[in-house]
Amino acid sequence: MNKTLVQEQFGKTAASYLTSTPHALGKSLERLVALTSPQKSWHALDIATGGGHVAYVFAPHVARVWATDITQEMLDLVKAEAQKRALPNIRTAHAKAETLPFEDESFDLVTCRIAPHHFDSIPEFLDEVRRVLKPDGLFAVVDNVVPAGSIGDYVNAFERFRDPSHLRAWTMDEWRDALKKHRFAIAHGTG
Repeated sequence: MNKTLVQEQFGKTAASYLTSTPHALGKSLERLVALTSPQKSWHALDIATGGGHVAYVFAPHVARVWATDITQEMLDLVKAEAQKRALPNIRTAHAKAETLPFEDESFDLVTCRIAPHHFDSIPEFLDEVRRVLKPDGLFAVVDNVVPAGSIGDYVNAFERFRDPSHLRAWTMDEWRDALKKHRFAIAHGTG
């Protein structure tokens, strides 16, 4: 997938992500906070922030949140919304999930919600998360998953037809295997 096409597509629809029900009000937002128990001293990173909803929900609980995305329109939206919501500890940075512009072991918490199915390489994304996460840090990821086999292949093909920026949603087993390979302990999971 051409990242310029992805940026163009998401750039045109940036404002809609601010009010999109699955993005703005999804139950996974509350669950992420409950499961991670964020601390006031933490520095957090939200990868592929989109409309910034994860950053907004964590900002009151941590010292700083970096919200990253490859789409400048999304970052501009997040900056404006953070100011509107009086969340001065949110910072934005243009960053591809597979090449983050942060030093090693910089973050207590790294989040990514409803985005990895758009990434060029989930393994490279996981490498970067591992690199920027402190040794005792937490990684919280939420994404679409598909069943194994032909049904999952069908779902991914349909999603690519519906949304050209969709590359591939993984199965739960693929996620478990990749997280284990990248030395993440799974504390909570579904499926």
